[in-house]
Amino acid sequence: MIMCHEYKFFFLKTKKTAGTGIEIAPSKCCGEVDTITTISAADETLRPSLGSRGSPNLHPQVSEDSFRDGLVCCRRLGRKAYYNHMPAAEASLLGGPRIWNKHFKFCVERNPWDRMISLYYWTGRPSQPTPLADFVASRHDRTLRNGGAKIYTQGGRGAGDRVCLCENLRDE
Repeated sequence: MIMCHEYKFFFLKTKKTAGTGIEIAPSKCCGEVDTITTISAADETLRPSLGSRGSPNLHPQVSEDSFRDGLVCCRRLGRKAYYNHMPAAEASLLGGPRIWNKHFKFCVERNPWDRMISLYYWTGRPSQPTPLADFVASRHDRTLRNGGAKIYTQGGRGAGDRVCLCENLRDE
């Protein structure tokens, strides 16, 4: 997840949608007061070589606008920091309603079959490959359901301003 104040946007990172690669690009325009959640160690070493910032400000900034909301959220969620794949419902509470409502919110979604194939290769064990049919039948789709629309919805309704399609990223 990225919260950029200078350009006023939230990037909500869904699962198995090329999110890490996509997250690196907008993190280039983030400043010292912006929030960029941590990704894998290998990707964190790659990020600076591509001209992007690391993961600053994982803890909510205490401001007049968000102090009370941040405290309520921390109590309710038992969390005090932003994290990768953070749902809109949590990001909006930690950011506070004034920031959330002023910033443009976007994410990237991918067609379900491509997401399943991505998950298959991501979780695969090279020494003991699982046949694709067995993998699909094993209910790994729960990982995808929990990391897709849940990220960019609140109360069953869209919480973002734009859901970009991974298949059309160049045009998006």
